[in-house]
Formats: sequence, structure tokens, C-alpha cells
Amino acid sequence: MKIAASGGSPNPGAMLDVESNDRGFVPPRIYLTGSFMQLNGTTPTEGTVIFSNNWSGDGSLGGLFVWKNSQWGRFGESVRTPTSYIKLIKNNDQIVYPGEQDVSFDQVSTRQQPIGDTPMWSQANPSTVFIWRKGWYFVSASCRMEYVFMNKPRYISIMHKRNQVTAVGFNNNGYGNVGNNVTLNTSTMIYCEENDEINLSCYTEDTATIFPSGLLTTQMSVTQLPTNLF
Repeated sequence: MKIAASGGSPNPGAMLDVESNDRGFVPPRIYLTGSFMQLNGTTPTEGTVIFSNNWSGDGSLGGLFVWKNSQWGRFGESVRTPTSYIKLIKNNDQIVYPGEQDVSFDQVSTRQQPIGDTPMWSQANPSTVFIWRKGWYFVSASCRMEYVFMNKPRYISIMHKRNQVTAVGFNNNGYGNVGNNVTLNTSTMIYCEENDEINLSCYTEDTATIFPSGLLTTQMSVTQLPTNLF
């Protein structure tokens, strides 16, 4: 079928051919509130097109959208979903006791997530990065420990779903009354499923202090690796 002021035959490759020299096509107007919003209580059909008139905040939920791969993608930006990444910083000292415990963070240095995703980190869970999209992630972490005395080792490990993936440690083999400050570093790649959790864990055999000393030495970065480069 063809809709045109001048009439004529429709394009043979089109079910609906709309032609005009001075008018546009107006798609349904929807106030989109997130990337996974349903329409009329129902999951949209693949290829559904809407125009969202939600220009609040940074305006990222406004414009022409298409439903693809179980989410809304804005035209011009829907070829690939932005990768997720976050870098957390610890600025405050933390007392750690014998055994294993998580390192808590207090600042987001940088973060990027697809529109509508729940934040990967919050003050309510200061030691946990939540993964909302499955895929491969590169994780790196460092932790500055104060006064590591002789035969009082310190370890840090990257944890995935409470399982240790990689770890690094230090044991002062010097004099018993001399303590060294040490910054431990480790990194790894992890395949994550939705709702997985990543933590930085610390192990010590005596009471110790994580001592960032304002040097940005205690941090954790979690970066999703892209799967569609073009």
C-alpha cells in the first residue's frame, strides 16, 4: 500500500510506502522511563518503534527508539550498547582483623553504564560491584597496607561470587620491630553472568590497617570487554 498525495504504485519491496515532500511520519509518542520499559504491560515485539518525549535529566531517554535484543535502543546509538565500567577509590583508613574480610570503598572515580541500568556500586554495599550484563570483564585492584611486620603476611584477592580468582601477598622477612608499608596489586579476567558480584578481599594474620594515605593507592576497576567492535 502507498500513501502519497500524488498517488502511484508502492515500492515492490515495501508493505507500506509513505511518500511526501513536505510532511513527516509521526510515530507513537511514549514517555520512556527506562531501557526495559514495557508497553501496555507487555514486552514489545522486536522492531517496535516509538518516539520518547522524556527529556528530563540529561535527555538520554528522549528521541526515536527501537526495541531490539530485549531493550530499547535510541536510533543513532542502537548499533551497540555502551560497555559498563567503574573505578572505585578508597580514601579512608580501614582496620582489618585476623582472617578474611572485604575492602570497602567510598568514592566512584569514573563510571559508565547503559541507559536504565541499576548502578554497579552504591554506598549501601560499599565493598561490592554488581554485574548486570553477562560477558567478560577485566578486573584490577590495589591496596596499600600499613606497617607489615616480620612474619605478619598480608594478602589481597579478587573475589567472584565469593570465590577467589586471583591473589597476591607480601611477608616482611626483615627485622621483627621494623614495619614496612606495602601496596599490593593484582588483576584478572572473569566471565560474569547477570547479578554476579565482585569484591576485593583482604587477609591478615594480625590486626592491620588499610592505609590509602590520600595517594589513591587503594582502588578497584571493573571493565566490561566489548563484544561488537563495529
